[in-house]
Amino acid sequence: MTSRMNIEYQPADPHLFNLTAEAVEEGLARVRKLVADKKYIGTYFKFPEMSYSASGMPEFSQRLFSGGPTDYKEAFGRKDDKPVRLDHVPSFLALFNYIDSAESCSRLRAYFSSTEASMPNEEVEKVSSRNDSFYQRSKDLFISGIVDRYIHLHGDAPFSLEHFTPIYLLLESGIFKEILPIDIVVPILFLQFNFERASLGTGMSIEHMDEGFQLARFLQSSDSTEVKPSVMGAATHALILHDWEFKNRRYYEAFNTYYVFSTYPLNRIESFFTALRIATGTSTGYAQLLMRPLGWAHSYEAHLPPVEGISIRRYPAWFEYNDWRDPAATVTEQDALEAGNVFSKFTAVDDKRLALASRRLNLCLIRETEEDSILDATIAMEALLSDDERQEMTHKLALRMAALSGLSNEIKKTPVEVYRDVKHIYRVRSAVVHGSTKASAKREIAVSGEEKVPTVTAAINYLRMAIKVLIDNPKYLNPSKIDEDLLLGKQVSE
Repeated sequence: MTSRMNIEYQPADPHLFNLTAEAVEEGLARVRKLVADKKYIGTYFKFPEMSYSASGMPEFSQRLFSGGPTDYKEAFGRKDDKPVRLDHVPSFLALFNYIDSAESCSRLRAYFSSTEASMPNEEVEKVSSRNDSFYQRSKDLFISGIVDRYIHLHGDAPFSLEHFTPIYLLLESGIFKEILPIDIVVPILFLQFNFERASLGTGMSIEHMDEGFQLARFLQSSDSTEVKPSVMGAATHALILHDWEFKNRRYYEAFNTYYVFSTYPLNRIESFFTALRIATGTSTGYAQLLMRPLGWAHSYEAHLPPVEGISIRRYPAWFEYNDWRDPAATVTEQDALEAGNVFSKFTAVDDKRLALASRRLNLCLIRETEEDSILDATIAMEALLSDDERQEMTHKLALRMAALSGLSNEIKKTPVEVYRDVKHIYRVRSAVVHGSTKASAKREIAVSGEEKVPTVTAAINYLRMAIKVLIDNPKYLNPSKIDEDLLLGKQVSE
C-alpha cells in the first residue's frame, strides 16, 4: 500500500493513519450519496440553542427530535436498518481488521476495549475474538465520528489530507498519549464580567466562554445531580485551572475520570470561590466541573469543541427560584485581580481554623434555609475568634470581631455598632438552636436610618470581612493577639 502521509504529518501509527484516511474518504462518498438521494439520516438529540435573558445571562433551549444538526454517525451501523453497513464496506473492514490484529499494538486494542488495559499482551489479542459489544461500538464510533466531524467542519469540500489530519490526530493522541493535558474549567454562575480574560497567577485565569464552548458544555451533565437548565446555562465566564493532566489508559476508563467529583481539585476550586466572594461580596457558585482537552480528543459532537465534565450543585438554593429579570452583578478586572490576590494569600496560610471558616462560608451561601446559614456563619466565627476559654464566649467573639473591623475598609460601622450586631447575630443563633418562635422576629439588622438587611446577610458579611483581615494579618489568627494589640492597645514583641 502506498503511504498517504505528507512529510509534515507525524502520526504515532502511520498504518492506522492510512487505513483511517481511506475509510473516511469512502465514508464521505457514501454519506454524500445519501444526501444527494435525499435519504433520511437523523439529527443530534437534544442539541442546544443559546440566547440571552434580560439579566445578561445565557439561556439554552433544546430541540428533542428535530432542528438540530444532522448526525451523520446515524448513517452507519451493523444492521440492515442502517443505510451504510460498517461490516460491508471494504475500507472499514480493513481498518477494523488491523485494529483487531496482532500487527497493531496492544495499546490500540486495549484502548477500545472495556477489559483491563494492564492485562498481558496475549490476553489483549483475544479481545476481538470475544463478543465485546463495547469494543465493537468504540471502533464504529471512531470512524463514523470522524466522518461526521469532517462534514460539520468542511461541508461539501472534497476529501483532503489537509482537512482530515487535524481531526484524526486529536483522536490518535487520545489513544496513544499516556498523559493527557487538560484545562479544568468551572463556569461562574450569575455574574457578569467587563473583560475577556484576566490572569490571576498561580496557574489560574478567568476567561470568557465563546458560543461554541457554551453549547458544548451544556451537553455535559450528570444523571445523579440534577441542575435546572436556567442555572446551568447562567454563566458567561469561567475559572480556568491551567496545566493539569491525567493518566490515559483506555476509552472506557476515561468516564471514571470525567464523571467522578474526586477527580477534580475541589479544595482549590472551593478556595477560589471563597476568595471571589470575599473580594466582591457577590452571590455566586458553580454547577459544572469541566475538562477542556489540550491537543487530543476522545470523541466529537458535530462542530463543537471537545469538552468533558459533570454537573454539581455548588450554588445558593435560591438561584433555582429567582426569575433573574435584573442584570447580574458585574465583576471588574480589578475585582478579579483582587480575588486572585486573596486566593494566593489564603492558600499560603496553612491554618486549619481558616480552612474550616472558609468551608463554612461557602456552605452558608448555598444552604436552603436561613437557619442553617446562621449556624454555619457562627460556627465559622467561633473557629476564627474563639479560644480555649469558653467563659463569655459570645462577648469575647463580638469584641474581637469589632476590633478586626477597624482594620477593614469595607465595614462602615463603628466598632461599637459591629459589637452590637454580632451580639444580635448570636441571639438569632440561640433562638434557632433552641427552636424559639422569636427567631423570625430577629432576622433583620439596621444598616442606616430605616434601612435593614437580613441578619444572615450581616453574619456572612462580617465573616467575609474577618477572613479577609486575617488573611492580610495572619498573626491575628491567634485570638489573644487581637486582645493584646487591638483591644488593649498593648504592643507585645513577637
